[in-house]
Amino acid sequence: MNDQIFEKPDRFVNKVFLHHSASDHEEHDDIEVIRDWHVNHNGWSDVGYHFFIKKDGTIQLGRSLEVQPASQKGHNKDSISICLSGLHVYTAQQMKSLKELCKQINLLYYGQVTFHGHKEVRPTKCPYYDYKRILELDSNGKMKLGDLYE
Repeated sequence: MNDQIFEKPDRFVNKVFLHHSASDHEEHDDIEVIRDWHVNHNGWSDVGYHFFIKKDGTIQLGRSLEVQPASQKGHNKDSISICLSGLHVYTAQQMKSLKELCKQINLLYYGQVTFHGHKEVRPTKCPYYDYKRILELDSNGKMKLGDLYE
């Protein structure tokens, strides 16, 4: 993914939360399935995530970035939410897209956003993938400044 997919919203953002969809079923590898779960089963106004990364690395847009997410109860304010399709199985393409999307976000926020797993704020194992290693986060959840200009 070399295209610019992230556009900075007008609302204040200072953190990004990372998630997984909790399903490795091929038929669940689409933002519209997650939207159906969130809207028709949870009663939410829209899908809870801003971005969904499919197994093939395609990044799908979810909830408008101008609206806070509904994905980490009590910690949605001032955040962006990204979900990877999967529970235990993730692809190299997904990780490449995740890293590129997070680099774009980091760049547009001049390295001032922090990146967190859902499990940092709720009693869950979400996400199962090693986001700290993949994004090379420091102990505060920031990406290295060198990553801004690679």
